[in-house]
Amino acid sequence: MKTVTGFFMAWGNFCAIPCPCKKWDEKARTHMLVMFPIIGLMMGLLWSALFWAVLFLELPVPVSAALLTAYHNAGGDIDLSDALMEMLRRGKSVPGGACGFWGACGAGISTGMFVSIISGSTPLTDEPFALSHKMTAALGQIGEIGGPRCCKRDSFLSILTAIDFVKEHFGIALQKPEVVCRYAAQNNQCIGKRCPFSAANRTAK
Repeated sequence: MKTVTGFFMAWGNFCAIPCPCKKWDEKARTHMLVMFPIIGLMMGLLWSALFWAVLFLELPVPVSAALLTAYHNAGGDIDLSDALMEMLRRGKSVPGGACGFWGACGAGISTGMFVSIISGSTPLTDEPFALSHKMTAALGQIGEIGGPRCCKRDSFLSILTAIDFVKEHFGIALQKPEVVCRYAAQNNQCIGKRCPFSAANRTAK
């Protein structure tokens, strides 16, 4: 019984997910410590399930989730757990194929969501509202390259554009590595050397 109590004690004190059974027993402290790896495993399985759900539903969440995490790790003042859950909630409204059917790639849209979250933008705010819209200039970068669609190419473009934007407007410097695509063989619609991330272009240099 103390093992179960220790599990819920560890959950309630060290996990952002609300604990359904709040318990505390001083005699179960040692059992609580033993439960740390179990709580970590539970969180890992949860995030893995969310990750695969996002991939299956073709949601644009990975781009903004990566940006939110990088922003937080670079010193950005956000509650990362809350921000990620909010991003997941918003991302559900963007369907797969939006790039072709809406004229707005989900990866580009998600950069606007990212800035909206970190700036606290709402339909009634002033500067945060403007910044969120300016951020979706990433869609212009995507449009310049043209189609057919490539989720990885558009994600790379969106993230790199967001990195520059965050540094300019928020004073937070995120790492900006050189991107070379290694997935061309897996995309039947790959545009080859027209893609700025094509490995062929690096070889040519």
